Amino acid sequence: MKKALLAITVLFFLSVMTAYSQPVDKYARKGQWEIGGTIGFTNTTPVSNGHTGESYSVFNFSPTVSYFVEDGFEIGGMFDIKYYDVENTRTTMYTLYAVPSYNFKTKSMFYPYVQGQIGFNGYSNGSSRSGIAWALEGGVKANFVTNGLLKFGINYNQITLNSSGSTERNGINVISAVLGAGLFF
Repeated sequence: MKKALLAITVLFFLSVMTAYSQPVDKYARKGQWEIGGTIGFTNTTPVSNGHTGESYSVFNFSPTVSYFVEDGFEIGGMFDIKYYDVENTRTTMYTLYAVPSYNFKTKSMFYPYVQGQIGFNGYSNGSSRSGIAWALEGGVKANFVTNGLLKFGINYNQITLNSSGSTERNGINVISAVLGAGLFF
């Protein structure tokens, strides 16, 4: 893990050093495609009344693809998959989102963005649940290398996980920091 973090840090600084040689304002143009996504891993250990509980891990993978229908405005899709391992019970949660986004032009290598997500999700660990999921996200995309992007943002996500016949909402609300990468062409 330390080697991977060191490699990412070195690549980041190398890309920043070459950023000034890159032409600005070449991203978020009508007719461009963007592919990318985020990946994450979390290990959590709950503590209650001074007693440590069983730790659990969450692995998250979210590839995306989008197309700019107008300068700054892109419409895309995202498949989000999370693997949970809580007390030796493995759970998979998946969501398919439609993702409209607006990227603000700043005449620099930085593009602030706002994005919505609306989709359908499912959950499986021996029983299955499903529902509607939506999210709002905002942040900045940085075009440090020729056709590459780094993405930094904050995301609020509301996921409904109702079993068949539920009359009240069951699910989770998640606020997360987002770090991702992508390519445009």
